[in-house]
Amino acid sequence: MKYSLTVAVLVYLIGLVCLGQTEFDATLHTNYQFVEEDAGYNFEGSISYHINQQVALGAYAAYAQIYSPILENNYDLNKGGLQLTYRFNRDSNLRVESVIGICWVAFDDRLQLTKDEGGGLDIGARLAWRTFKKVNFGAQVINTYTQVSPGAITTAGLFLRYELK
Repeated sequence: MKYSLTVAVLVYLIGLVCLGQTEFDATLHTNYQFVEEDAGYNFEGSISYHINQQVALGAYAAYAQIYSPILENNYDLNKGGLQLTYRFNRDSNLRVESVIGICWVAFDDRLQLTKDEGGGLDIGARLAWRTFKKVNFGAQVINTYTQVSPGAITTAGLFLRYELK
C-alpha cells in the first residue's frame, strides 16, 4: 500500500512538471540545528517546482551532526521531505515566505530511542533577498514537530537559491 501510494504521488508530480510551464530552483542551506539542548551543523539541499509565482513545491534532504552534552558525543540526524512555500510579496527584492511541509526524521542509534525514525511536520518562515535575476539568498527558521524526537527540532540558518528557468 505504501509503495503504490508513493508511486502515485511521484507520477502525479512528474506529470505536473512535464505538462506545466516548468520553473525550478535549486537551494543549498547551511544551518544550525537544535534538538532540545543539543546543537550542531546541518547541511541541506532542495529542488523546488513553482506551481505559480507565489507557490512552490519542493523536495529536500538534510544531514546534521549534533553534539549532545549528556552523551558527550555526536549523533547524526537525517531528514527529508516535501515542503510547500508561499511567497507573500513576490515582486519585491525582499521576499517573505511561509513554509509548511511533511518530513521523515531518522536519528542515530547512539540515542537509544524506542523509535529511531518517524514522520513529522515542518512549519517555518524564510526571508529572501533577490540580488541578481536568478540568485537569491536569505535566512530561515523551520520547526519540526515529530513524536520520535527527544525534544523540539529547530533549524535556523542561511540559504543560497538559484532559479533554473
